[in-house]
Amino acid sequence: VSQNAAAISLLTFVRTFSQAWGIAITGTILQDGLRRHLPLSPMKMQVQQAFQDSLNLVWIVMEAASAVGLLSFFAMRDLPLQNTTDKKWGISESKRGPNEDAEKV
Repeated sequence: VSQNAAAISLLTFVRTFSQAWGIAITGTILQDGLRRHLPLSPMKMQVQQAFQDSLNLVWIVMEAASAVGLLSFFAMRDLPLQNTTDKKWGISESKRGPNEDAEKV
């Protein structure tokens, strides 16, 4: 329990890092697909088809990544929650009452 702040900051970092990579990967796939499918003198229907094909590939890649995440969920072990609290975790109370602290402010 004393490592709570470190665990939360690691979780936030990993989540943000993963989001950045997800955006970068999907953007790269989309741009590559558009570059391959767009003709030299694009017309409206060809541009729409190229965009649709590129988004289709993005969808497939992201579904595969989601499936890996879902499968990793089933591989996780069931660990019990912490039953005890560290003595450092609580806020130390002074000998004075709570009203005396409020008067200082």
